[in-house]
Amino acid sequence: YVIYWAFSLFTEVRYTPFIASPSMSEGGGPLIGIGSFSAIIGKPCSGIDSLLLFTALYSVMLVLDWKKMNKRLAILFFILGAIGMFATNIIRILLLFLIGAHYSPKLAVGLFHTNLGWILFLVYFWLFWTIAQKIIYKRSNRNSSKKQR
Repeated sequence: YVIYWAFSLFTEVRYTPFIASPSMSEGGGPLIGIGSFSAIIGKPCSGIDSLLLFTALYSVMLVLDWKKMNKRLAILFFILGAIGMFATNIIRILLLFLIGAHYSPKLAVGLFHTNLGWILFLVYFWLFWTIAQKIIYKRSNRNSSKKQR
């Protein structure tokens, strides 16, 4: 529904709450259409895999550096990061529909759909962690590492 709402802000969009998918793994989902392009947003499009991977990577960072981090900020940044991961997935789906509707449906559901998720995930996590680590690490650790240089 978020995708439908986002598109309805600037273009005419069609929304059907549920369409059964021929693929057993997807099971179906809402059908969204823009112009002549439409697609079912199935379970794999939900972003759950990206959120689980984000949680796993963030957990590894926490385990490795727990003593060096401000715990409250680390928890706060996990929540902010998870929200950002959700937003990144919405951007991924929006881009897929824009490519499909205005450029090439084959490109959108083929190469673009297959690779955009992991590319956006890597870019997002790198940017997120670059910013987060500067904030959540305790000041004494940051100051002592600067003095050692």
